[in-house]
Amino acid sequence: MEFKKIIFNSKTIFTENSNPVNEEIEILYLKCYNGLINKILNNNITLEKLIPGSLFIDGLTDYNKFHISSLLIDLGYDLDIILNFLSINIDKSLNVLKVYDTTNMWYTSNIHMGALSIISKSKNKNSIELAAKMIKELDRTNFSSTKWKYKGSINRIAAFYHYVPFIDRHDIHISEETLSMLYEDLTYMQNSLGSFTYPNGFSCIELDSVVVLAFLKKKGYDVSKMLELKLFNSQCTLKENGWSLYSKGQNKLRSFAELCTNISSIQDFLWNAKKIFYDVEKLQYDNGHKGLVSNSSDVTLMSNYFGLITYIQLINSLDIDIKNDIKKIKSYSLAYVV
Repeated sequence: MEFKKIIFNSKTIFTENSNPVNEEIEILYLKCYNGLINKILNNNITLEKLIPGSLFIDGLTDYNKFHISSLLIDLGYDLDIILNFLSINIDKSLNVLKVYDTTNMWYTSNIHMGALSIISKSKNKNSIELAAKMIKELDRTNFSSTKWKYKGSINRIAAFYHYVPFIDRHDIHISEETLSMLYEDLTYMQNSLGSFTYPNGFSCIELDSVVVLAFLKKKGYDVSKMLELKLFNSQCTLKENGWSLYSKGQNKLRSFAELCTNISSIQDFLWNAKKIFYDVEKLQYDNGHKGLVSNSSDVTLMSNYFGLITYIQLINSLDIDIKNDIKKIKSYSLAYVV
């Protein structure tokens, strides 16, 4: 399969009301996604042109700093350049692992993924041990959020996914209780189309679920059938220019009818119902940035990035040898393949 022709068949960029994106943080996200896609497609990328030599803009939240840091690390920048560019250091990375909010683990785990990427890249033994200790603490709560609104299978799978690269790379033990809970989450939530969420998946959460399935398979769980169905769905939803944020599936009423027979928790039910009847009809904002806006059915740099990693993880987990023009890249975060 020739992904270069598919992914670059048309422009897959975010725009703001048809105007070019102009905010520094948004431009950087675009450059990171584009650079990583090119890296996966075996195209040459010039790192010097991606980020300026000066310090980055002031006032960024920890979420933005650590989320961006994981992308820059996967692109291949030296750690010192990234830390200087984002005005963060190892001590700050360790601090967000010591003091953190468990209200919404999906959100917190995004920050932790960046911090863990920095720590893995640094190869500092003491930092790695401290990070491993934090993960063992989270394991005791099954990586679940403490606030009622955020409890449920979707949030737990999305949260755990962000820790998988560090857990797998450093061979950290995860309890059978947590693994069994994740297995039940994925088994119960996967719908007839092979998606973890309705109406037919959301690009980032499909990647989350596929990576967690791959991790469970590595731990001895029988998840091959679910992976095969997800691979079939991945191929069926591939458009002439890549994967959209939300793939079209059954109509709203059929999706809702299936959801009603597939309720794992009230939180998951409400989240999916909102997606079916409301969210897929409104504009989507990548990581909350107003300039990175698109329709739910649009193909974007982000959705293609996630789509490519999802596909690579699937064929890797199923040991399928398919001739194509993409490669697995060395990753500490979002592009990590179990």
